[in-house]
Amino acid sequence: MAKIFLRQAAAYLHKPGLKEKIDNLVKAQILDGLSNDEEVIIISHSLGTIVAYALMLRLRHKVNVKVLVTAGSPLGVEIVKRRLGPPLICPTNVKKWINASDPEDFVALESKLNGQTFGCDQVINIDQIDNGNEDAHDIRQYLAHGIVAKEIAPYL
Repeated sequence: MAKIFLRQAAAYLHKPGLKEKIDNLVKAQILDGLSNDEEVIIISHSLGTIVAYALMLRLRHKVNVKVLVTAGSPLGVEIVKRRLGPPLICPTNVKKWINASDPEDFVALESKLNGQTFGCDQVINIDQIDNGNEDAHDIRQYLAHGIVAKEIAPYL
């Protein structure tokens, strides 16, 4: 699993044109149909958290986000931050950002996103989730966790 993720992340971050192609595809399939006054909830996982963050910055005047959830995110990893930034900032169109991580999740190596680690001090970090021993990176486990569900529920 780790080998597959690392290969995908490396390709997304470094293969010329691939990041832009994927970002544009996600934008076209998910975000382009939204009206300017529509508010959305974005739940992202793993490599998808990088795509979601990049698109929120790019579309900050077009997409209004009630809550952004990043689960099992590699956003705090140094190589990811170098590719995305600088500057790494809080997306101004995101009202609430929840970052969920399990200390055993091999993808979320830098689990806390804050002013020091990521340049955004408005992230609510839920970083002591126990997703069990089978797959600490499993999105289903993140979303089923009581604290994460409680944070998301008011926006559904």
